[in-house]
Amino acid sequence: MSQLVDEKAFYTGHVKWFSMEKGYGFICKDGSDDGKSGGASFGRGDKDVFVHITSLQRSRIDNLREGQRVRYQLDESNGKVSAVNLEVLSE
Repeated sequence: MSQLVDEKAFYTGHVKWFSMEKGYGFICKDGSDDGKSGGASFGRGDKDVFVHITSLQRSRIDNLREGQRVRYQLDESNGKVSAVNLEVLSE
């Protein structure tokens, strides 16, 4: 079952990378180590946040590019956290 981690909380960050071919990518959450550690986490810590192509489609976003600033909420499904309700803040 999918549900928002906190319905009122929004987070900001920048796109670390996103692949249309793979259908997913990662957002580096503001205040983190900018993703240079190489590791990714699906949790709520300071690591990268997973984003799936369906979240882009639901948010009416065509694509994400490396470095774009985004605003998002966190959704938890099957113990994994991902970015949802995305909004591009800068090109």
